[in-house]
Amino acid sequence: MGGDTLVPTVAVYQMSLYPSRHNVDHVVPGSLDIVRILLAKCEKYGLGLIGEFYPECRELDRLAGRYKDSPAFRGVCLRLMSWVDPGLNNFRSLDWGCDDYTVGLFEKETGLAAGESRNARAL
Repeated sequence: MGGDTLVPTVAVYQMSLYPSRHNVDHVVPGSLDIVRILLAKCEKYGLGLIGEFYPECRELDRLAGRYKDSPAFRGVCLRLMSWVDPGLNNFRSLDWGCDDYTVGLFEKETGLAAGESRNARAL
């Protein structure tokens, strides 16, 4: 079917599949790092892995740093459910999502220059 990326939930409510500093009550000390095991399998079979978080996202940068050495690690994903959590409290700063690649995609897909509003364009 052409699938080449796994997107497992790695942290949800009181569960995490990696050694967590935030969810310490829900991770057994000395337990296996399930995300590392999944990455090893993905590397072996040529797959990518994107770890999904909901709703606790205070460790996104720590998780990315922890697994950046794996060629299978493709990033993180936020599961946003506006009826529960608008997602704005999940980001550490307003700089998230403002890297050159993401801004370039925005400009390409909308036809707008970064910082240009639709109202300004219409004038």
